[in-house]
Amino acid sequence: MKTLLVDMETRRILEEAVDEASNILKSYRLELDSLADLLCEHETVDGAQIDAILSRTEKQEEGKVIAGFAPNGHEPFQKETPARQNMV
Repeated sequence: MKTLLVDMETRRILEEAVDEASNILKSYRLELDSLADLLCEHETVDGAQIDAILSRTEKQEEGKVIAGFAPNGHEPFQKETPARQNMV
């Protein structure tokens, strides 16, 4: 019986961790896609390039809707913000 309880608690903890990791990845999806594009184009990136991608997130969190282009200059991105969701 004790083994079953340990197994159940372990499963619960792991499922919570998977959900949290998934939510983090979803919240940074646009940034991750931009970084992937940049890596495909240049194979390496530096801290300044990563900071530039992540700084878009900070502007988004201020409630502004920002549209632009991914680092490769071809793929548009637009992050859904509460302000934008209310406009739809």
